[in-house]
Amino acid sequence: MESEPNTDLTETAASLLNSNNTGALATVSVKHEGFPFASQAPYSVIQNPQDASAKLGVPVFLFSDLSVHSKNLRKISKATLLIQSGDSMQQSRVSLMGDIRRLENDAVEQARQSYLTQHPDAAQWISFGDFNFYAMSIVDCYVVAGFGKAGWVRV
Repeated sequence: MESEPNTDLTETAASLLNSNNTGALATVSVKHEGFPFASQAPYSVIQNPQDASAKLGVPVFLFSDLSVHSKNLRKISKATLLIQSGDSMQQSRVSLMGDIRRLENDAVEQARQSYLTQHPDAAQWISFGDFNFYAMSIVDCYVVAGFGKAGWVRV
């Protein structure tokens, strides 16, 4: 039985996603089959092209083809992005689960503008031939907003 949507948790998830620009990205390891591989991943957020009214936007990443997470995503596109507001267990956090795929054609320009706004230093390497934009299609979302305030959020 699916629970009713919790608007407070939805607002917390959207706030965390939109007010931060880096998180811990866990992908499925190619080198060590079945194990998660986590790394810091800068991101920006664009509007959801399938649902402009969605509270949660779409996280966008800029990855080198040589990076471990890119290699992992080429084999298995499933990943989790953990975003937290601080380093204490009392801080709010959200785990976004979804598929991350390389962006093509028209979507690249929107991602480029959004990403460079959040990460201006990326201008140094954004044009290197092995860097590409990726976007996460969020499948599910788990939010912890403090003691006793946690749950899955419908996306």
